[in-house]
Amino acid sequence: MQLLSTSIADEFFREGFVLLRDVANADAVLSDFLVEWRSRSDLPFARRVVLDNLARIPHKSCQDAIETDHMSLHFEMGLPLIPTEEVSRVHALICLHIPKGENASDVATRLLQIDGLLMEQKDVESNLVKYCKKNGAGWKDFNSGRLLCAAQLFDAMQENCELGYMREDRIAQWFNKDAKRASQKGAQKEMDFFAKFGINLRAKEKSFVLKPGDLLIIDNLRVAHGRKGRRPAEELVQYLYGARDISKVEIDSVRERTVHFLTDFL
Repeated sequence: MQLLSTSIADEFFREGFVLLRDVANADAVLSDFLVEWRSRSDLPFARRVVLDNLARIPHKSCQDAIETDHMSLHFEMGLPLIPTEEVSRVHALICLHIPKGENASDVATRLLQIDGLLMEQKDVESNLVKYCKKNGAGWKDFNSGRLLCAAQLFDAMQENCELGYMREDRIAQWFNKDAKRASQKGAQKEMDFFAKFGINLRAKEKSFVLKPGDLLIIDNLRVAHGRKGRRPAEELVQYLYGARDISKVEIDSVRERTVHFLTDFL
């Protein structure tokens, strides 16, 4: 296959992700893709985005956990919405790859585009800012200015929020706070929460069972990701592309971009 074609980039910018098959050299494909992405991205820090982390996931230390901080069961994205003194980096792209010749499980990767999710809601930006100031991901007094769980986009629109506890909880505890930590129950609770806002997750989400040679490139600021089932340790190669030392003005632009996708982009 060609390392990169215009149609690949077109699909990515249209959908927020692109799945490539039969990739023999993921490093080369991603290097070419990054050049094209930088030239077309509307993010103000796009030209500063580089490979920030390369790792095998899930980590071995997490292999016995049904839900882990890496490729979680529930929809997450690490979305920066308000500037803070602590915000120093933004991961714009997350890429998942299974090299050719390796084994692959039947665990599905789930994707949820945020496009139009809040188009029926009012005061979206002000509600997101207010919510993130109180419930942005962190612990104790630390607030990173980010929402980690896609469901919190809807929670921010409620007068009485339900998911504020997530700011200090591991992903493994999302939607299982008062249950027995059963992954199936957690998944059902997530679906039930979205259903309250008229979102049928089964119909809305897209899922892929990645095979050897597959490379999935995701806009981490537009598409949330999750999974179905327990993934074997170190099954995936994860590439994280990001920029550091992001300014407050640039974080504001990310929030404006997010609100655009949530309310206007269809």
